[in-house]
Amino acid sequence: PVRHAEYYLDDGIIFQVEETLFKVPRHMFTKDSAYFSQLCQLPTPEDTAQNGSSDDDPITVNDMSETDFLHILEILYPLTISGYPKCAERWTEAEWKPIFHFARQWQMSDLLAESSTRLRACASPFTKISIGRSAELPDWVREGLVEISLRSEPLTDDEGITLELSDILNISRARERIRSEVMRTGQRSEWCQTIYGECLVYLTELPSTENYVKREFHPSTLACLIAMIDFMYSSAVQ
Repeated sequence: PVRHAEYYLDDGIIFQVEETLFKVPRHMFTKDSAYFSQLCQLPTPEDTAQNGSSDDDPITVNDMSETDFLHILEILYPLTISGYPKCAERWTEAEWKPIFHFARQWQMSDLLAESSTRLRACASPFTKISIGRSAELPDWVREGLVEISLRSEPLTDDEGITLELSDILNISRARERIRSEVMRTGQRSEWCQTIYGECLVYLTELPSTENYVKREFHPSTLACLIAMIDFMYSSAVQ
């Protein structure tokens, strides 16, 4: 393995990820992780180097790429004052998902809280459902199901494979309920962008000027619709 050009510092704990060695102060890992704190307190036999104390005996991080581990170090040990906020704003689900899994696996509470917030804000509904179930986060599952139910596009074959049969049935029921409400009221509807992605809302045409028809959304109707679908999933994911 070779030493990383920037994140092999003068003192600290040594990690090996793929074929790269990283050396960073142990404080952020022991402070935030019960696992690392216990690891560093374990007694070692005489004349035996502590795990992570040398290039010959690093702590090996499996199931993670060098790039993903580098992103974690950019959060914990930014090399510039503005380094972390700038890079974090550019990251998407692809960057935050492995950070979230690392934080759960290594029991890093602060990193888990940060990555959880960031990932939930950018993840696809299918990622929310998958992670929500594996991490026992029912709110994530419900939010993902609501987003899929309220979007304009139908499920693709590839998307359907990632869902359970009960999910597909509930999504189908929810979408039928939305359309039946529109037909029952006789109001016009249109897809618009909301916090849940694209959502079907009712429209009304106001008096026009110069052949321009101003359209006004009905937030109360939209709120009731989302609440109805959300309530349906509240019991389904418990």
